[in-house]
Amino acid sequence: MKMITKVLASMIFGAVIFILVVVFLALPGLNDLDGINADAKQKKIELEILENQIRAFKTAQSDLAKATRKEDIRNAFVAKEDLVVTVKEFELAGAVTNTKTTLNITELGSKDKPSSVTNKPKGVEEIPYTIDTVNDYNGIVKFLDYLEHIPHFTEISKISLSSEVTNIGLDKIRTGVVFGQIKGVFFVKSVINPPATK
Repeated sequence: MKMITKVLASMIFGAVIFILVVVFLALPGLNDLDGINADAKQKKIELEILENQIRAFKTAQSDLAKATRKEDIRNAFVAKEDLVVTVKEFELAGAVTNTKTTLNITELGSKDKPSSVTNKPKGVEEIPYTIDTVNDYNGIVKFLDYLEHIPHFTEISKISLSSEVTNIGLDKIRTGVVFGQIKGVFFVKSVINPPATK
């Protein structure tokens, strides 16, 4: 064989060997590498999901720790006999905001009792009230804001406002005085098992 033929045959043989190595060894290895890469991406996504769940758990745990002020919640319900404390807070709200108030508390018998405003838990009783107010609009709003921050539970079910109107000649003029009526309920601790009387 001639030298050129030997070199050419060697080159063709080398190329065939190279192609066989690439086809049978390198390509399957690359396919395995693609599978490993896909698995790694999946594991990374699962890891991110777990990290988010851990973060959410820690946030929930922190919120739960803040919400464990059970004693504060229990103290927000006054005993029926101590309702005077809440009434004084309402009167103070009127004094601070310069609002004239008249508070009417209605203790109803069982046949007169209106339907409950909430799904009340055991040991909680609702006592309806009505507050008549007189002030300007800004004063009424401040009064309501003050009521909102009273530490005892109450639910306002209806607010009615009307303005004072005076007649000057043939014209009706609004004076700026606002009459308000607020209806709601106080939530008080009820005696589940009253003490036995002798």
